[in-house]
Formats: sequence, structure tokens, C-alpha cells
Amino acid sequence: MAFRRSNFYPDYIIKLKNGDVWIIEAKGGMTADGSSNNIDKYAPRKFDALKEYASRHPEIKWGFVRAVGTQIYLSNMVWSEDLTNRNVWKPIEVFI
Repeated sequence: MAFRRSNFYPDYIIKLKNGDVWIIEAKGGMTADGSSNNIDKYAPRKFDALKEYASRHPEIKWGFVRAVGTQIYLSNMVWSEDLTNRNVWKPIEVFI
């Protein structure tokens, strides 16, 4: 079975005042009833693609972000739909 390659363009490329460059992809967060409202079925593959890219460019910081209420959470370790897993999804302030 052949795989079709697709282009993936992250949502944001940000340069902070300290010079750090971040590549950020935003995905749906969590609804009031606690379920995921991520509608991108390719999110896990995009996560892996960005992780692989970042492994070849250690000068780049990266992550996927998702909202829970007014809090933004970031992961750059593994993809998980479970936003309550604080080993995977951490408040963005931890990183920036």
C-alpha cells in the first residue's frame, strides 16, 4: 500500500523577545462536558511529523496547543486526545 504525502502547514511560527522560535499547531480543546472537540482526524500524524521535523532542528521549539476553558495547554511529547492527562498536556506557561 502506497502512502500519499501531504503538505502540513502549522498555524503559527512565533519568535519570542528572548530569540526562541516556536512552531505552534492549534487543535480543538475540550467541551464543557469534558469531551474532545478536536475535529482533525490527522492530528496524530501531524503531531508526529512536527516532532520528527523538530528532532532534525533542535534550535526550534514546538508544540500542539489546545484550550480548556481559558487555559491553554501544550504538548510536544506525545499526542493524546485526553486533555486531563497532565503528564502530556501542560499549561503553556511551563514552556514559555
